[in-house]
Amino acid sequence: PAAAAGGRALGLGASLARGSGPLGLGSRGAAGARRGRAGAARAGSDEPDSLLERGIAIVPYLLPLMDGVRYGRFFFREFPQVAALLAPLNPLLMWYYSVRWASIAVFFGLYYGICNNMNLSRYVRFNCMQCILLDILLIIPSLLENLLPMPSGGQALQVYIGAYNFIWLFVFVSVIYGVAMCLLGQTARIPGVADAADQQTPDY
Repeated sequence: PAAAAGGRALGLGASLARGSGPLGLGSRGAAGARRGRAGAARAGSDEPDSLLERGIAIVPYLLPLMDGVRYGRFFFREFPQVAALLAPLNPLLMWYYSVRWASIAVFFGLYYGICNNMNLSRYVRFNCMQCILLDILLIIPSLLENLLPMPSGGQALQVYIGAYNFIWLFVFVSVIYGVAMCLLGQTARIPGVADAADQQTPDY
């Protein structure tokens, strides 16, 4: 009996050494578990793992920029240099505003392709969610614009122009800030949308 017990002990030790055992976890299972943990950690990461992730995080900032650029029409008259900086985006803007349903397609493409893509890190998904929420905020001035026609002159016109300039500058500065932080590999927190984006972006 002692010899048999010793044999069984040696057999168990050998199976454990090979990576198999009573739990059925071999070297492949252990490697799979490690990959699963690494994937979960990556999905919950608030920092980019690579330059590619930084680039992906930058792309969604085009959405609020393209939807907000029309509020810069008065600003561009006073500062044409800013319009010149945005000139490379003209082909994209022409496509965005001329193709029917383009804005909706881009919106839902980003939402389902990036925000809800758990294969991407939280850093990428958080930046995308900020852009989505910033774009949603632009619905408010759009509705007011439809309800309140442009004044013909006087103080009301100045208030109208000031509101347009404020909306454009807020969007433009937010986009520049977000893109710059992505290039640096840091997390941008845009006032008014960052906290909501945190709540809408799960760690898993």
